[in-house]
Amino acid sequence: MNKSNFETMTALVVDDEPMMRVLLKGLLQEIGFGKIMEAEDGAAALALLDDSHHIDIVICDLEMPIIGGLEFVGMLRKSDTLYDSRVPVIIVTGHSEQSNIQEAVRLGIHGFLVKPFSRTNLQNQIVRALDRPAIDLKKLAPKKRDFTEVEVLDFNQKK
Repeated sequence: MNKSNFETMTALVVDDEPMMRVLLKGLLQEIGFGKIMEAEDGAAALALLDDSHHIDIVICDLEMPIIGGLEFVGMLRKSDTLYDSRVPVIIVTGHSEQSNIQEAVRLGIHGFLVKPFSRTNLQNQIVRALDRPAIDLKKLAPKKRDFTEVEVLDFNQKK
């Protein structure tokens, strides 16, 4: 996908850190997104989605006050009143514990990026997320899913 593929798309950045929102918005602009919305936590993101804004992809931090990333994804996937409860979600975080990854995958995320990451890594995750089939909400039961279903990019791990 090139920049023109993203021109008509809207991304929602959900992060409690203002500088991280600025960084993510800048990267998404470089990638070519035509519209970028932002929310400082999961509650604000749910309000934006509840207001029927069309969102093509969500880039969401894991740990935030009020409603964190895992809670946000869980509430998003269980809702039948939001614009699209199957919208692709990529989690970005500094916390790559396996339990976080497994819970995020169980909730139906499309990607997981560990900070710091590059524009290329973000773009690759976005392309993969948008190319994946829509989430089947009926299959998001409490059963555990294998976290290998989502590629995790952790550049802090030693090889």
